Amino acid sequence: MQRPRIRKIIKADVEILYDLATLAERQVAEFKPYNPTGIVEEFSKSIRRELDFVGEGRNIERFARNFQDDPTVYVPKVFWKLTTSKVLTMERIRGVKVSRMEKLKEVGLDPKQIAINGAQAILKQIFE
Repeated sequence: MQRPRIRKIIKADVEILYDLATLAERQVAEFKPYNPTGIVEEFSKSIRRELDFVGEGRNIERFARNFQDDPTVYVPKVFWKLTTSKVLTMERIRGVKVSRMEKLKEVGLDPKQIAINGAQAILKQIFE
């Protein structure tokens, strides 16, 4: 569920970032080639898209299709009848956080192999 007033909070945060980026461009010549205000504008577009949970649900399903043949990646299902622009309802899955090394080993998982699988998934997203 979307946090109450999150849109207003994000709008204020983006305005602050935009003001800082504008100031940086004006005051520090070395920053200008990096286009700080353009970066903030792209970030703003991206974060607004993420606030639409229907769109996020579609992204989840696209991700699932892209990894459907990869047994090392499990993507929870989206329950569309219970999803709106402000509520994303997904299948609950249980697991062990990758930061809990000892617990991973306890349940028979190899942290090194998990790291390799994660890196391969990231590279697939980048290159495919």
